[in-house]
Amino acid sequence: IDDTISKNKRSACVTIPQKIIELMVELGYFDAPGTYYIFSKDFRPGPEWVNEKTYRDFWSRKIRPALRFPKEYKFYSLKDTGITAMLRAGYDTLSVKEQARHSSLLMTDVYTPQDIRLWNMKCDVLVHGSPCQDWSKNGLNNVNTGRSILYERTLQILNPNPENGYPELVSPPKIVVWENVPNLVHRHREHFDHYLETMESYGYKNYWDILKASDYGIAQARDRVYVVSTKSDIPFTFPEKKPLKKDIQDYLDFSADFEENTPSENEKNIFFRKEDGTLCVREATKLGYKELAEYDVINLEFPNSKTRRGRVGHKIAKTITTSPRQAVYYNDKVRMLTAKEHLRLMGFEDKDYDLMRKNGITDKQISFLAGNSICIPVLEAIFKQAQKLHII
Repeated sequence: IDDTISKNKRSACVTIPQKIIELMVELGYFDAPGTYYIFSKDFRPGPEWVNEKTYRDFWSRKIRPALRFPKEYKFYSLKDTGITAMLRAGYDTLSVKEQARHSSLLMTDVYTPQDIRLWNMKCDVLVHGSPCQDWSKNGLNNVNTGRSILYERTLQILNPNPENGYPELVSPPKIVVWENVPNLVHRHREHFDHYLETMESYGYKNYWDILKASDYGIAQARDRVYVVSTKSDIPFTFPEKKPLKKDIQDYLDFSADFEENTPSENEKNIFFRKEDGTLCVREATKLGYKELAEYDVINLEFPNSKTRRGRVGHKIAKTITTSPRQAVYYNDKVRMLTAKEHLRLMGFEDKDYDLMRKNGITDKQISFLAGNSICIPVLEAIFKQAQKLHII
């Protein structure tokens, strides 16, 4: 496949599966001139190039309904299934990466089937944070997608008496930590209570609280519910809050270029200057705007919203999401926070960012990973507290 026509602009040899070759022979594809496109009009060889949208539309309108597949099954899902099949068949990850034309091994690892039973099954600590999209205020609040209820898989792993009689863990962990968004407690309490009740039936004592990252040394307004479940008779108490000694200045990369990290034109419409030159941000408040001060952080998500308020944090970032659009104001200019700064605001070090970039992970992917992460200093504080109490 020549780089001029390939998806990722790289030339490479890609294997055609034997089954596909057999079908092509059966349908007479190799009888066509070598200059023809393999799939042209009516999905037959021909001289005319056909846009890929043609195939997606045919899948959505004809094939998927005929197979009675749900709408979640995209045309691209067929490729995803093939990738997973190769990995299950024992092909090495690098070969699968090249065959799938992935830009990095990280993307291939997404499809790698994981079996926790092959790992160390005698663990003292188990930490999990099922996807929060369906619980969060920014999400669709639709638990039927199956993402956010993955905590059920954790409960299966922890089950000491499964129906098949074979527990997945050699022994129960001394402590289990579950992190998620506060909306789980406020709007999806039935799932939260189900988790607590199931853990109690396994012999755990549950302790939970909503912790702020800013109370544990990070200049980010990130509230998360933490459930700590222990087998110990010693009551667990959450670590004490500490005054925030740092602000956004301590996390900024001052080498970041303002021009390269400028907000979009649509996002720029949120800003305006008063007659005296003061830069302001439009908000859905009685006043209608907020004057910016040096090192204010502005949340630019949903720039067209007429109901958005609380966009500005004074020297403290708003919650880093999986698609963060936050800007910082200093030197009378505004620029977007960078992927490196997103990682810093989750407690990671610059060497982590450098290692990710070295392995082909893009800044967009790094920001996504940062938004999905658990804030490191909060988790460290919980672990230190558990050690202090001799629970672990």
